[in-house]
Amino acid sequence: MGKLTDRRALVLGGDLGTAVARALEAAGARVAVADASVARARSAAEAAQAICVDQPTDTVEHTEAAVGQAADALGGLDVLVTLPSRPVLGGIGDTPPDQWEAALKADLHRVYAACRAAARPMM
Repeated sequence: MGKLTDRRALVLGGDLGTAVARALEAAGARVAVADASVARARSAAEAAQAICVDQPTDTVEHTEAAVGQAADALGGLDVLVTLPSRPVLGGIGDTPPDQWEAALKADLHRVYAACRAAARPMM
């Protein structure tokens, strides 16, 4: 029995999420994966033997819907992991401010929406 046996986890972020989902499953959790790209979520879920949430997390509304779908599929939610979905490539001197702001805004809005939506099934 793992430390997370009978826990239900949602991982947001398909690229890094594969490793996180595998670790959660190894600890005994049932896991769902969602991402701004459903294709990335599907790939991560298959690699980690997790449930794929077929709802992109590219807007606040979509993220809230994805959390709801994951909670429904898992029968509730105990763990939420949020990972960056829009990496900024390059060093600080190479990243234009508008690219940085777009990535920051997208990820912060997604984290806010996910935490807000996850609070309900976690209580």
